[in-house]
Amino acid sequence: SVQRLVGLLDNVLRLSMVEEGKEVFSPAMFDMCEAIRLMTDCFDEKRIECMIDDGQMHYYGDQRLVEYALHNVISNGIKFSPENEKVSIRLTTLPAGLEICVTDKGPGMSVEASARAGEKFHRDSRTSHIEGTGLGLHLAQRFIEYHSGKIHFESTLGQGTTVRLFFPY
Repeated sequence: SVQRLVGLLDNVLRLSMVEEGKEVFSPAMFDMCEAIRLMTDCFDEKRIECMIDDGQMHYYGDQRLVEYALHNVISNGIKFSPENEKVSIRLTTLPAGLEICVTDKGPGMSVEASARAGEKFHRDSRTSHIEGTGLGLHLAQRFIEYHSGKIHFESTLGQGTTVRLFFPY
């Protein structure tokens, strides 16, 4: 309960900072592969399937904000997937940037819910029994936009969701 409350307060504080223009964007060169590895270490390794190169992939951005966005998307995938299913994470190099795909085997979203994913305080009515505030994806989307990137949701009811995070060079 304390952990949930701290997480809620953290999201509200971050949202307030973003809306007041006080969230600091501090880009620097970092290794995206290492950032993903560090982020996946926060979760039960039995729940994660990580498909990234063993080498390095340098990216110029704010590692802290990238990690926050990624953590939120991965934790949502785990939260909405059955306990015996893995969430897969794949990093791909594209001509214009890097794409991180996080795929879960959860209940999926309707076309309408998928279109509204990332809206502040939006929660799909079919998943209201699962804890959450509707702030995490909104913040993730904002932090990706700080990088001039995009977040895209692909989902099929009953088959899961893939969240694509694109970070341009």
